[in-house]
Amino acid sequence: MTDLVVAACCLITAFINSAWPPALLALHYVVFGAMAYGWNGVLHAQIARLSPKGMVSTATGGVMVWIFAGTLAGRRCSPPATGIPAVIPRASARWP
Repeated sequence: MTDLVVAACCLITAFINSAWPPALLALHYVVFGAMAYGWNGVLHAQIARLSPKGMVSTATGGVMVWIFAGTLAGRRCSPPATGIPAVIPRASARWP
């Protein structure tokens, strides 16, 4: 059931625009965050399982570098693409 909620949240996110009220955005992201919270542990378990013997920390660390690089890049790329600064004036005032 959780995977269906996450899939629905992904689809809904594609349609977010500046007309969405902030309360609805907050509700959407609270649900999305609550449902998608467990992916990190599953990812680490899978990497550990597939890693060569004695290389678990290197493999998981290497994957996390790319995940957090995406997080840093997303802060620069995502809001202009989604229109979030238009919805939340304080965020747009501080951007970038």
